[in-house]
Amino acid sequence: MPKVIAIAGLTPMSGKTTVSLNLAASFSIYEKKNLVVDFDRYSDISRSVRSKITGDKIVYERLYPFTDFIPSGFEESSFFKKIVADCSRTEKVFEIFMESVSREYEYIIFDLPSKMDFVSTSALAVCDDVIIVKQNSVFDFEAVQRLLLTITQINRCFEKKISVKGILTWGYAIPLEASFKPWPRSLDTH
Repeated sequence: MPKVIAIAGLTPMSGKTTVSLNLAASFSIYEKKNLVVDFDRYSDISRSVRSKITGDKIVYERLYPFTDFIPSGFEESSFFKKIVADCSRTEKVFEIFMESVSREYEYIIFDLPSKMDFVSTSALAVCDDVIIVKQNSVFDFEAVQRLLLTITQINRCFEKKISVKGILTWGYAIPLEASFKPWPRSLDTH
C-alpha cells in the first residue's frame, strides 16, 4: 500500500496545489512513482489538464516522468459513484478507491480543497500524513485549529494515526511603500 499524503489548508489560494505539485516533482526526481489526486474543483491545474473521465474508469494524465495526475471531477464519474453506492460505511469509500488506483504507486498525494466536504473528509480518513499549508500574510489560527480538530476526530472515530507533518507557511506581506525604497548602498559592496 502506498504512503498517502494530504496537502490541506482552509484558506483559498494558500498554495496547496503548488506544494502538491512540487512534492510530486521531488518524488519524480528520485524516480518514486506517485499519483496526485486533485479534489479542488476550482484548481487551475485541473482546468489546464484536460481529463478523460469516462463512465466506467478514470484515465490518468502524466505530469512528470514518474507522476500521474487525476484532475478534480473524478468523483462525478460512474466509476466513483458506484463505489459510493456499494459502500455501507463512509470511511470505506476511499479505502476501495485506493485499492483500485494504488497498486503501482509508492506515494499518493491528495490536493484537498479549502472547504472540507464529505468527499475531502472521507479522503482525509485514508491518509497517513498531512501537511497544512498557510500563507503567512493571512494566518488564521481558527482555520488551522478547525483542521487539526477534524484530523483528531477522524483519528478517534476511525482508529487512525494520521500524522500532521507540519504547517508550511510561506510569503510575507511587504508594505507597498517598502517596495519604493532605494537599494541600500551597503549591499552594493558585497
